[in-house]
Amino acid sequence: KSFSKNLKELLEFDGRIKCTIKTRKGEELTTEDDDTGAIYTDFWIKPVFDGLELHSIIYNIIFARHIPVFIKKSLVERLEDFLPLTYRHDFRNYINEDREYKGEFTELFMNMEDIDKAISSKNPISFKMSYYKPDKSLITSTVEFIVMPLGIVAGKGDYYLLSCIYAIKGVDKKEGKKFSIGIAPGNDTVYLMDDLKVKPEKIEDFTFIRRIDRMQELKILEKDEVKGYEAMLKAFHKRKGEKNILKATSLNAALSSGRTVNAKFRLITRKTGIFNKLNRKGCDLTDVIDHFGKPNVRITTESKEKTEDGLIITYMVNAKTNDNSLREFAKTNIESIEVITPDYMREELCETLKKAYERMSAPVG
Repeated sequence: KSFSKNLKELLEFDGRIKCTIKTRKGEELTTEDDDTGAIYTDFWIKPVFDGLELHSIIYNIIFARHIPVFIKKSLVERLEDFLPLTYRHDFRNYINEDREYKGEFTELFMNMEDIDKAISSKNPISFKMSYYKPDKSLITSTVEFIVMPLGIVAGKGDYYLLSCIYAIKGVDKKEGKKFSIGIAPGNDTVYLMDDLKVKPEKIEDFTFIRRIDRMQELKILEKDEVKGYEAMLKAFHKRKGEKNILKATSLNAALSSGRTVNAKFRLITRKTGIFNKLNRKGCDLTDVIDHFGKPNVRITTESKEKTEDGLIITYMVNAKTNDNSLREFAKTNIESIEVITPDYMREELCETLKKAYERMSAPVG
C-alpha cells in the first residue's frame, strides 16, 4: 500500500511520469477519473525530447562554427545521457578540434548571458567588435556601439545579436560630412536621432545585427547613462517596435544589418539539357524562395523563349527584404538577376560590376 501511494504521488508531482490505469473490468481511466479500486500498471517516464529531436540539437551544437571545443564536448556529453541506448553514437568523434581557433570564442556564452540580462531589464549595452589582421590574429576595433538589445538569433553556424542601434562612439565626425566608421577614428559620438536626424518612430528601420562571438568589452549600461535613451525606449515600445524588428528579421536571410526595403528584380532562368555546354547551375525560382522566404515574394512570369541553348523564362519578382540580404543575393547570382528597385541598389551594383570588370580585364601582375 505504501509503494502504491508513493507511485500515485509521483504521478501528481511530475507530469512526465505516465502509467496505464484500468478498472478491474479492463476499462481504461485517466488520473482525473475516480480511481477507487483502479489498477495502476506500466509506469514509464515520458522524455522531454525524443531521440531524433536530441540528435538534431546535438548536430546543431557540433556544427556551430564558433562554440569553443571544450564547451561543445561538455554539452554533447550531457545531452547524450538523455538518449535511449538505441540512438547513441560516439558524437564526440564529429567534433573538429581546430587548434587555429583555440581561445578565440571563450566570451561567447558570457556575452550571451549579459545580453539576456540586458534584454530582461530593457537596459542598453555597449561593445566593440574584433576583426582579423593579415597574420590571422584578432584585434579589437576602437569603434564602440551603443544598442538596444532585442534578442539572440542563430544562423549560418553562428549566434547573432538582434538590436536597434542608438549611437556609435569613436568615429570621425566632421561638420557637413558623412561620418565614417573605422577610418581615422576620433572621440566623437554619433547619435542617430540627433546627428542623423532619425525620428524615434523610424528607429526600428536601423536593424543592427552582429556576431556575438566577435564582441569584446561588452557592458550593460544604465538607462540614464545614455542621452535620450529612456525617451527612445518609451517611443519604441509604444509603437511595438520590437515586434516590427523581429518580423523584419524573418525577411533577412543574410542576417545582416540594414533597412527593410520593397525590392523589385528581374530573374532570367535557362532550362537546358544535362549535357548542354551552358548547363552550369544558375539561379532559379527555388533559390529565390529559399533565400527570401515564401511569404515575402510575389512572382509573375514575363516571357518564355525557346532558343538553341534551351528554354529561357523571365520572371518579375517583388520581395520585401533587408537591403543587405538583397545585395548579397544579387551579387551571388549576378548572371541571372537584374535589380529594378531600389534605385540606389541598382546604381551601386552597376558601379561594382564596372570596377570588377576593369580589375579583372586588366593584365595579371
